[in-house]
Amino acid sequence: LIRTLRTKPAQTIGLNFTAATIENVQDPNVIPPNLNGWVGSQQYVLMTYNILRSFNKSTGLPDGILDCDATSFFGFSANDVRIAYDRFTQRWVMTCEGVNEEGATADLIVAVSNSAVISATTEWKIFIFTNAQVLPQIRPRGSGELDYQQLAIDQNAVYVTMDTFDAQGYFCGTTLLIIYKSSLATNNAVA
Repeated sequence: LIRTLRTKPAQTIGLNFTAATIENVQDPNVIPPNLNGWVGSQQYVLMTYNILRSFNKSTGLPDGILDCDATSFFGFSANDVRIAYDRFTQRWVMTCEGVNEEGATADLIVAVSNSAVISATTEWKIFIFTNAQVLPQIRPRGSGELDYQQLAIDQNAVYVTMDTFDAQGYFCGTTLLIIYKSSLATNNAVA
């Protein structure tokens, strides 16, 4: 059986710009620096531990709206930060693992914008999911910690996967948290 593949036109780059350099994002305690970013309707947003920066999607220039670090944005030490633009609701979604003063991962934090374009007047709803909610399979319930969470979105929900560890640091498995968008809209997020 011989199959003929159709050729596709070559892709072209419409805009190329530097969002950050290794000198901007490198924390000597974090290697690799855990970069991620997302393109929204009018902006590109770069998010890492020590940079949360927004850019004009058309020009590639910083728009001056977001220019801080994740800890400043969330109000406490943030680990494994993620961002995505929800094209279905035209909102931005950010997640991180909240780290308490003792250095143990405490909670999963989800922030949802009220607009498609991040501006000085954008409001963010912050939802906190405690270890007891996120780590139900670990006994005693919620006694471990989560790590390296990943974020995905579809028409119905926000999905967060994360590795889980018990209090001694042993890998327990991977957890999937499904947060329905209907609950995010009501200030009462249920996973």
